[in-house]
Amino acid sequence: MRNIIMLKDWTFWLVLAIFAFGIPFVIDFFNFSDLLKIIGFYFIVNSLFSIGLSLYVRRRGAFIGIVIIWPIMFAIAVAFGLVPALYGYALAGMYLVIELLAFYTGQQNDKDLENQIPIENGFQSI
Repeated sequence: MRNIIMLKDWTFWLVLAIFAFGIPFVIDFFNFSDLLKIIGFYFIVNSLFSIGLSLYVRRRGAFIGIVIIWPIMFAIAVAFGLVPALYGYALAGMYLVIELLAFYTGQQNDKDLENQIPIENGFQSI
């Protein structure tokens, strides 16, 4: 049920579209320096966005497959020429890795860790 709610959340899609297409368009429009583009926006800002997005998805209890949407949208922006392909596809891959690390990091502190069913010796009755 939560997976469906996450996909129907229009603000989620709007924020993804802004970060994937809007920010590269604005960066190209204002003609920032290459160093500021790559380090400032694409590396720092988008990496922080990837971490925040992954934590948001985990907190909402949504399916992990949703985190792949942001790197795919960024790769589409690269294909449209908003981000140079020289480093754009590598950044999309980096965003995916960052999201997966952020999604799985810290799950040992989840509230229901002790209530989970151990699977080391196969499925046991509760």
